[in-house]
Amino acid sequence: MPERRTISVLVVGSGLAGLTAAHLLHNDKRQRYDVTIFEQGPVPSLSSASLSTPSGPIDIPMRSFTASYYPHLSRVLQYLHLPVRPEPFLFSFPSYSHPSRLASLPPRPSHRSWPQHIRLLAALAFAYAYFIFTCFFLPPSDSEDFGQWMKRVRLPGWFVGEYILPLMAAVATCDHAELLAFPAKDVVGYKRVTNGEPHVVVADGVGALQRQLLEGGKAGAVKIELNRRVHRIQGAVQGPKVVTYLEDGAEVTGVYDKVVLAVTPDVVGGIYAPLKEKMSRIPTKKVEVVAIREEGREGEIILRSKGGETEARHCARGLVTVTGPLTAIGDGKSGASTPSEPSSGASSGASTPSQEESKVIRRSVFTRVLRSVESRQVVKSLEKSNGDDGVFVVGGWCWDGMVLLEGCVRSAEGVARKLGVEVPW
Repeated sequence: MPERRTISVLVVGSGLAGLTAAHLLHNDKRQRYDVTIFEQGPVPSLSSASLSTPSGPIDIPMRSFTASYYPHLSRVLQYLHLPVRPEPFLFSFPSYSHPSRLASLPPRPSHRSWPQHIRLLAALAFAYAYFIFTCFFLPPSDSEDFGQWMKRVRLPGWFVGEYILPLMAAVATCDHAELLAFPAKDVVGYKRVTNGEPHVVVADGVGALQRQLLEGGKAGAVKIELNRRVHRIQGAVQGPKVVTYLEDGAEVTGVYDKVVLAVTPDVVGGIYAPLKEKMSRIPTKKVEVVAIREEGREGEIILRSKGGETEARHCARGLVTVTGPLTAIGDGKSGASTPSEPSSGASSGASTPSQEESKVIRRSVFTRVLRSVESRQVVKSLEKSNGDDGVFVVGGWCWDGMVLLEGCVRSAEGVARKLGVEVPW
């Protein structure tokens, strides 16, 4: 017979990492874990900012992925019978635009002559081929950041400024200077694995994934309590943890055998003192995503990242145009030069602040976890001791790779395995 649920577990946070960890522990075949999720907001957070449109849901922030870089997430979706659909992209950079996977040649903008366009395409083809070669045959060391590696392999400055930085900054939701400080192994590893792979999204949006994980399968629904902001976690190293949180404006305490922190490093360090020093070495930033409805373009939504450097234009026909505006590259941050040709980006004409504000249908602020050579080592050391004191950390940042959804699933699986729970997918 299954054991009685005698081990209390509190999961703090209801993003993908928290929901996956809670789902796995709740569905333990021996039924040992009494799981509760605390979410500080009024709704679960994984899809809290997503939009419903006539052409389907739009996830905010964007949740596209490739099967090759996200094998664990792909297995979760298959296990839950959640279909995916292709998400075609058109990347619009300062001097040219092209579809994802280079499915066709960049079109010639009207301001550029055919000889100029052909020369640019030839230079782009050579630079891109050299970039792929360096990713596979000139790998970075553990101590190199992305900027140092690009200088070492001598990637052309114009190619870095006009292609690499806008493209990868869109993936990482950060600005170019922050991307240059990422571990080179992160960015190069991502490019090696995803090169030529199609991007997909959950067909019914991440809201469908959120519902499935909370429904809990055969074990029934996972318990989630909303509007619960955790302030402190205390307790002996090997003993139960006393959790202090706000409930209806009053400070309340509860005791739990295990705690899973599915929140960002700044929050972890703020509520759990033993990890404060380590968490302070992992950089984070606030990113605001503004959803704008374009007048006269039915079904078209723009997602503009403030704090990153990208704009994503979602069209009714399913195409997503990602615009990567160029920053001042000649400022000593990247060593690249500013292009002389005018932009051929897909952004619409300029609007006044009042006109722009009138189009806004949603504002969402997220904490984005960044990467550095130092923080990579911090995370790797954390993986070895995670949960030894009864407090686990999970999240997209809790693995050795880009801060993306795959890390959420992998870190949640790590908690389950450490607590003796079988991962069913």
